[in-house]
Amino acid sequence: MLGVAVIGCGGMGSSHARAIANISGLSVVCGADPSETARSKFSTDFDVPSFERPAEALQWDGVEIAIIAMPHDLHATMTIEALEAGKHVLCEKPMAITSAECVSMNAAAKRAGKKLMVGMTWHFNPATTALRQIVSSGRIGRPLFAEDIIAKNWNAARRPDWFKSRAQGGGMWVTNGIHQIDRLSWIMRDRITSIDAKSGAFQHAQDADDMTMAAVRFAGGAFASISCFGFARGVDRHEITVWGSDGAARFVDGAVEVGVDGSWRTVECGDWAPIERELEAFRQSIEDDAEVPVDGEWGNYTVDVVLAGEESSRLRKPVEVPEG
Repeated sequence: MLGVAVIGCGGMGSSHARAIANISGLSVVCGADPSETARSKFSTDFDVPSFERPAEALQWDGVEIAIIAMPHDLHATMTIEALEAGKHVLCEKPMAITSAECVSMNAAAKRAGKKLMVGMTWHFNPATTALRQIVSSGRIGRPLFAEDIIAKNWNAARRPDWFKSRAQGGGMWVTNGIHQIDRLSWIMRDRITSIDAKSGAFQHAQDADDMTMAAVRFAGGAFASISCFGFARGVDRHEITVWGSDGAARFVDGAVEVGVDGSWRTVECGDWAPIERELEAFRQSIEDDAEVPVDGEWGNYTVDVVLAGEESSRLRKPVEVPEG
């Protein structure tokens, strides 16, 4: 049984703890959070001790894994502290808010000889897994163009202040756009090499963006558009479509479909629970001493694309993504 310390006892940390309850071989043994309210609720909900300081949780008996679910600007500091304490780490996305921080995190993992995985749940979602298999199989031919759309209520009144501050890693692009960058690249089995983005706060009084639109190009020559919108009032929309030389595949309204010869056909793709699948994969990689499914190099890549998009918006021109 691998003991887990959840560093960050808010919504995402609690989601991980609930998922762990369904996984054989993992057990939450403690939590840590600077908020007394958050850690008190966590202790009550999961019947474990919780601490104000992460260092106390990392020193607790039986802790072998740390899950980092703190505000984005603390990911690097907390991950490195956990690695240096001899723990394997699953760090929530984004890996960090600068490329230099990502490099430092990967170096710390190498020094410690511990696993570092980045929490990209769409790698474990049956919908995106099905799309990746469809594209890879050649069923729709050579991928030419993709479109990824997330429109969701930003819920500004309910969000902590750090979510509205770019300095702390907040905003729609860092919070949700990084998912779109990750899953498009994973589905297409290719890396984004350039990006032309427009970003800003259009509906909310905050210094982080609430909307970003981007056109990207992949190393293999395919293109994609990304729309990432946190609205004040509206209707949710969540779609991914890949057009190939011989057809198309899409995720829409919770279903995966393949379009060939003028009609769409639904593809069965199984049940959900991506966080559970993610945690199970991490557990397996530790026990087998194997590579983690989403490593720090990939996490760094997704952060580099996010930052290139922000630079493109500032400069009002396309920007090349640094090569990893």
